[in-house]
Amino acid sequence: MIDRIIGMAALPGRAAGAGARGEVLRPLERRVLRWRAGGADYGEIGVRFGRSAAHVERVERLARYKSARA
Repeated sequence: MIDRIIGMAALPGRAAGAGARGEVLRPLERRVLRWRAGGADYGEIGVRFGRSAAHVERVERLARYKSARA
């Protein structure tokens, strides 16, 4: 799904805009990136949110993509 979103974002006329306060990442995405930078693994973060490790990995991938485009 993330690959499809990234692909669709590259289509003409699909420029990503910042949120209402000029922030690119959602709070969840910022937390995941911060905890990953601190050494937490996907499973550990997933437990905090009641999600799977695979879900957290997808969130991280999308957050890194959005950060790179900002």
